[in-house]
Amino acid sequence: RDVPVIFVAFDLLASGAGSGSPVEPLLTRPLAERRRLLEGIDLPPADRGGVFALSTLMTAASVDDLEAVFLAHVSFVIVHPGAPRIIFHALQQPADSPVKQEVRALLQTYRKLLLGLFEAGVKTGELPDALDQEAAATLFVGVVQGLVVQSMLTGKPAAMKAQADSVFTLYLRGLRAAS
Repeated sequence: RDVPVIFVAFDLLASGAGSGSPVEPLLTRPLAERRRLLEGIDLPPADRGGVFALSTLMTAASVDDLEAVFLAHVSFVIVHPGAPRIIFHALQQPADSPVKQEVRALLQTYRKLLLGLFEAGVKTGELPDALDQEAAATLFVGVVQGLVVQSMLTGKPAAMKAQADSVFTLYLRGLRAAS
């Protein structure tokens, strides 16, 4: 039985011919620029008989968006439990590697997204002016990583979802109480 498959592109992480030709990492470029590059690639779209689609690009600007980011990452790990193992394995190696470089660039981009969300939350009054946004970003990443490590230890990645809801509620309560 045939199962239709559609590949959904979310971001363009690198550009180049590959197969021995130079490939340029793109994670240090702004998301809007990477999106323009992605949209410029001639991929056969699913709505015209092809197998590719582009994700919807949204601007995150509220605490609700912060929760959506958190839950999206938890959901990703539930669906792809091997991804953290690959990353953790690469990070344990003493030498620098392309994987470590990409993870660093990804975390830098991720922190920028989080800092933008915190700034928006402060502007709308959802978060206090005195919020230490750098610390909040570090804690956000640490909370996700903690849930991932615990799911790896128990061998039950799906259990993260139930924990994630209450953990995020507690995290957000802490942010709102910052003074």
